[in-house]
Amino acid sequence: QAFRLESSVTASAVGIDLDNVVLSLGETRSTGALNVSLGAVPRADLALVVGPMDLDEWLARSPGTNGGTQQATTETEEDEAAAEAPAAGAFRLPEGVEGMVDVLIDAVAYKGGVIRKVRLNAALEKGEVALNQIAAELPGGSEISVFGFLSPQDGAPRFEGQIELASDNARGLLDWLQIDLTGVPADRLGKL
Repeated sequence: QAFRLESSVTASAVGIDLDNVVLSLGETRSTGALNVSLGAVPRADLALVVGPMDLDEWLARSPGTNGGTQQATTETEEDEAAAEAPAAGAFRLPEGVEGMVDVLIDAVAYKGGVIRKVRLNAALEKGEVALNQIAAELPGGSEISVFGFLSPQDGAPRFEGQIELASDNARGLLDWLQIDLTGVPADRLGKL
């Protein structure tokens, strides 16, 4: 898809600021700012407002496999790549940097439904992510919100927090998620 990025840039020895950012990818347009500080502890803060996007269309455009036309990787190359890669299942978060992400997406078309007011506000500090707000309005008159902390523990992600889900039409939500409701009476699964 067509891609375009416009921004005013201010750079110095202590950081880089990208203000008045306008990002276009296909029919989706986003605006925001990115501020990077190069102090003793590098920090990056991103604020972005994203217009309506059609995720179904994006997924349909995703390239498939090349049908095997690419030459296979040799065993030696595979062994070298495996040796350089982190251990399988090892989950890490950088400890020497800090940052914050605040993203608002107006609407996302997905699986024939529309997810509205998608919000992600998260901060990284000392190897831990504070999930200040993850929220969205889902099909079926439903809402989901997540608050908490994400950190690595024994090579795996560990979440501590709260997940809330409410729905005026649980059946509509589950239908959108393509969950088989065969055998569930029609008068069940109203509010959640």
